[in-house]
Amino acid sequence: MDVCGHNSRRQRQRRPPADESIGYISSVNYPSLYPPDTDCHCLLTTSRSDAQLVFYVLDIKLAAPSGEPMCDYDWVAFGDEHARGANTKLCDWSPHVPVYTASDHVTLTFHSDSAMEARGFWIQYVGKVKSETVTPP
Repeated sequence: MDVCGHNSRRQRQRRPPADESIGYISSVNYPSLYPPDTDCHCLLTTSRSDAQLVFYVLDIKLAAPSGEPMCDYDWVAFGDEHARGANTKLCDWSPHVPVYTASDHVTLTFHSDSAMEARGFWIQYVGKVKSETVTPP
């Protein structure tokens, strides 16, 4: 499993081998508390240019002060400028509801402010040839 957020302002690239179609990524320390003041950008790619990435949020718990909009504080975003789910920002999510992209490369960004910490996230990503039917795990 890859971890996003080991160091503030860190960027990583993850390219699965040709025979790998499923990967996992989590916030640092998951399922324990992630650190404050984290900005992490991870470029996730498939090994085939005719594929798309689909994300399944298996678990997510991000912090926000009571009564405040969650996405103003800590969030996860998927940067896919070419598809549904383009720049999708998550603060809370129903597990196993997929985030579809039409791209073979997507930037996952995790941000936490200095106020509060929480459990974080655990996300599965799947590379599928665009002609394949995509179904949740």
